[in-house]
Amino acid sequence: MEGSMRNIVGLFFKAPEKIQLDWDIRSPMIDLDEFRFFLAPRKTSRHKTSKAAAGAASRKARRLARQLEIVMESCNVNMRIAVDKLNYRRFDAAQVMAAVSLTQSDILLQQVSLAHAGGSLRLNGAVHPQGNNNRFKLNGSINNVHIDQLFYAFENFGMQSLTSRNLKGILSARANINGNLHDNGQLAPGSMYGELSFDLKQGALVHFAPLEDIGTFFFRKRNLSNITFDNLSNTLQLKGNKIIIPPMQISSSAIMMDVSGVYGMPRGTDIYLEVPLRNPEKIAKKGKRGFTLHLRATDDNKEGKVKIKLGKQ
Repeated sequence: MEGSMRNIVGLFFKAPEKIQLDWDIRSPMIDLDEFRFFLAPRKTSRHKTSKAAAGAASRKARRLARQLEIVMESCNVNMRIAVDKLNYRRFDAAQVMAAVSLTQSDILLQQVSLAHAGGSLRLNGAVHPQGNNNRFKLNGSINNVHIDQLFYAFENFGMQSLTSRNLKGILSARANINGNLHDNGQLAPGSMYGELSFDLKQGALVHFAPLEDIGTFFFRKRNLSNITFDNLSNTLQLKGNKIIIPPMQISSSAIMMDVSGVYGMPRGTDIYLEVPLRNPEKIAKKGKRGFTLHLRATDDNKEGKVKIKLGKQ
């Protein structure tokens, strides 16, 4: 670690909150869980100096030491961070570069870049510490990461029916989101709002129970336990405990479907599906869908498990 303080001579006693600390930090490994204390609101320390004259050297030393604590708690900090490996709960990253600023009220994240799950992440944002209700705002991009590893690292983003075990593919995405973090670093349920645009290539749905249930009744000759597709893209709206899915088409190896609706976290799912009975290869050749099956995916309002049944919107 290397650092320097600006304007320290003139502001050390008079206005420590105006002092700026520039700090370069390099490390081969950091466990981010050890830095959760940054989520606590910064203390504004005030020290009342003694009215008696401080003539003795020992008294001056004690006063300087106490004032230095006040300066460190009050000053603005600009950190340039370079970390070879970073870990937080399930999340692992490498080649981490970031500019982080600590002000009296916020943690500012600037030019954050890292390698994760075979790809890379870049983001800018801010966290406003407020005890157990830390407000955050992030604007970032995900480039060519393995979606199953990403879902595992972020604990399936609070989803129960769709997990890292059900997903394969290479994901790129852009996100503009805000939400709340608890003081233990966990995402507050139902607090995330914003927009997520994604593009999934070489994708697959593996042993996704709701689709396997469809196969049991309507598509017994098709393998709905491993549905592959070349490309899937959409822009999702995040609204608290709901993900709004605008109309999109999934063209896969075994089935074609039009999908739209709401995915609830953990409950409130109501997704509408139109599924042509004709094989996707025949649809591609003839350009006609034939008979279409109308389905709805809803949860049971108890355990949050999604089930698919016949029905229209």
